[in-house]
Amino acid sequence: MLPSTKPAIYLDYAAGMPFSDDLLERIRRYHREFVVNPHGGSCYAEYCRRAIINAEARLLACVGSSPDEASVIWTSGGTEALNLAIQGFACGPEQEIHCEAGAHAAMLAPFHARLTRGQPGRILPLAPQGQVILDLQHPPALLALSHVNNETGAIQDLAACRHQVFGKNTTLLVDAAQSLGKCPIPWQAASIDLLALSARKIGGPPAVGALIVRRDHAPAPQILGGGQQRGMRSGTVDTIGAVLFADAAEMACAAMLELRRQHQVLSRRLLDGLQRLGRYRCRVLSPPTAAPHITMIAFEGYEGAVIMRLLAEKEQILVGTGSACSAESKDISHILKAMAVPETLARGAIRVSLGPPTTARDIDALLAALERVLARY
Repeated sequence: MLPSTKPAIYLDYAAGMPFSDDLLERIRRYHREFVVNPHGGSCYAEYCRRAIINAEARLLACVGSSPDEASVIWTSGGTEALNLAIQGFACGPEQEIHCEAGAHAAMLAPFHARLTRGQPGRILPLAPQGQVILDLQHPPALLALSHVNNETGAIQDLAACRHQVFGKNTTLLVDAAQSLGKCPIPWQAASIDLLALSARKIGGPPAVGALIVRRDHAPAPQILGGGQQRGMRSGTVDTIGAVLFADAAEMACAAMLELRRQHQVLSRRLLDGLQRLGRYRCRVLSPPTAAPHITMIAFEGYEGAVIMRLLAEKEQILVGTGSACSAESKDISHILKAMAVPETLARGAIRVSLGPPTTARDIDALLAALERVLARY
């Protein structure tokens, strides 16, 4: 039977963050305000078009950039942004492209598609703590990395990665879906060329994303039609979605430092509480330096998907088992496999991810619920 209400405790913010009350109020106003196709020729269309241009400048400011050095391509989400960046990347048939093994499927799938079509490239391995191991013998034309891993919260040192390939004519693509509004994005320090974002992860509209592109880069379009967005992505731009994305990004970035401190305290409370579950062979799979809003834990010999379902059905607590896009797969996480986590442990993994409303009471309730669920597993 499907639930008729939302979970009592929501701890799956890495999958998606619900709208805030403030944004819900803005939606009503924006639907009355932005009613015209922004690509038309009337003064009303110009009003919508200016709202999109303003939203672009505001989103760029949130990542430390400006319209002078980069532009925004509005997409249907982070998946399309990554597909556009990888499928649309232009390079010679002899040039290699590299992608880290711990990337989200939205990055790995288009990467594998290019390899299937004959583009030379390689998947870069991960160290046990989730850090990518670069291949400095064959510097790539395109290097695709995640800033914050969506399952373990492992943070890639993007500035250090850029330093290692500096002067190699390498284009750096970064998936920042899990870091926007959670930790500073080193746009300048890492000289990022292509940056994929998702509004869903920060409480914005769930079907809006963005690819930020440096001015000297222009991915080949993957959607053809009317030639909107400088010919790089055809289709009418969603004025309301773009404005709401910029609103959500500004709110998230303004609250980022305080929220990070809050999540550090809550993450420590979770880790301390897990010690009493040692008899269930509990292990923390996130590295100590992980982003504090994501913690992956595992119970060796158990099934994480079963634990997740029992928490939802019996305790009204929602956690994740990794990427929401692959939750129905019977395979173990490709990220944990790349980190050399044993299969019996990886199968028992669940992900706890925190958001702005998360409290110490939520963490304590999860710990108590886990003990009850595991006792009757």
